[in-house]
Amino acid sequence: MLWRGVELYQARLDKDMLEKYGKGSPDDWIERKLYTPRATFGPILMLAINLTLFGIPGIVMWALQMAWIPFWAAGVINGLGHWWGYRNFDTADTATNLTPWAFWVGGEELHNNHHHAFPSSAKFALRKYEFDIGWTVIRGLQAVGLAKVLRVAPELDVRPNIQVPDADTMRAVMAHRWQVATDYFQMVLKPHLQAEAKDLPGRLRRAFRSEGRWLDEAHRARFSAWIAERPNTQRLMEFRARLLGIYELRSAEAEAKMEALRAWCAEAEASGIRQLEEFSARLKGYSMAPARV
Repeated sequence: MLWRGVELYQARLDKDMLEKYGKGSPDDWIERKLYTPRATFGPILMLAINLTLFGIPGIVMWALQMAWIPFWAAGVINGLGHWWGYRNFDTADTATNLTPWAFWVGGEELHNNHHHAFPSSAKFALRKYEFDIGWTVIRGLQAVGLAKVLRVAPELDVRPNIQVPDADTMRAVMAHRWQVATDYFQMVLKPHLQAEAKDLPGRLRRAFRSEGRWLDEAHRARFSAWIAERPNTQRLMEFRARLLGIYELRSAEAEAKMEALRAWCAEAEASGIRQLEEFSARLKGYSMAPARV
């Protein structure tokens, strides 16, 4: 992916993919008459501008420009960004944040935050120590009336002493699905594994964050067998799957989702497992606070 990212992208660009991910894109005159039939016009124009302004050195500049985005965006972000880095959210993929100071590729280095946890957010930095240069540009353009921010990731608030999940809880759980998964691992699974899985290889312990989804066949078999031999661990994994499964219910079944969440919390608090009870108490207090921009 690192070296052949552009080639792989072009190979996968079929009609169905364009319709799915291009939904809402304009199909106007400039799209039909300029962009589609003359896809190479932009790079050629850039070459002409560079030659006019800088002469022969402009060719070198142009070559660097043509290599920059394909390599960094398609290769590094989608290659290294799924292999190395840190994760704020236990998403259902391997996306990582390459660095908390995202300025090299316009903020895309915060890949776990942006592309997989909150893909519609204009602001990619979601932690106090993270910096997104793209957001700085957007805010500058907004200040002079040249941009409008439609959506940013909502912040999560935790209300105290909520006895039963309510509508605010449900909205927050739906919006912060991957924060729920992350909190569940940190508050429930991690303490359990520290006590029960001291001899388990680190690779298998880390696999609990994704239910072993990315293990090879041999390690997945060992992972499943280890869980099957430990009823308490198996029970915690089942609770995790049920909690995240609430998100998959159709949006029209709002009442069913609420009933499922309330039943989950009630069973968690009656489980006799302290970490699970404490997590349920926190979960009931989830609500969304407007993001600070």
